[in-house]
Amino acid sequence: MKKNLFSKKQGSKDLSRRNFIGTMGAATAGFMVVPRNVLGGKGYKAPSDMINVAGIGIGARGQADIQGIADPDVPIVRPARTNTGQPYTAEQLAAQAAREAQRAANRPAGGQQQPSRPEREPRKLANIYALCDVDTEFAAHVFKGYPKAKVYTDWREMLQKEK
Repeated sequence: MKKNLFSKKQGSKDLSRRNFIGTMGAATAGFMVVPRNVLGGKGYKAPSDMINVAGIGIGARGQADIQGIADPDVPIVRPARTNTGQPYTAEQLAAQAAREAQRAANRPAGGQQQPSRPEREPRKLANIYALCDVDTEFAAHVFKGYPKAKVYTDWREMLQKEK
């Protein structure tokens, strides 16, 4: 009578093929399931957890929307402009400075100062991947704030190239 090498008898130390595969599968799964904080450390955000965002019309309100998702890599300094988007003239800037100086002179000595904002970690909820605005001159300060982002002037071209 032939002896089957892969059959497990009661009390026998023989290992069947099915038991071997099951044991190896469990051991492999144990090594594969490692908590994220072990591999990347505390606060590590995997690239797969970040979404790519493209902003269209980012010269005015779009700038605030983009900054709500991710702080700029380079601080954004918005140029002095009127409500229409046109730059202020030298006379308008001088009048603004005079009004501000008048307000400062009218404040009582030892008056309340604005509370300073506490420092916070930079906000990076998404990867700002592409930015689009038809008026590149008006939106140039935002483009400078996100130097890694691709810049477009036509949203149709951006949507066609950036799938």
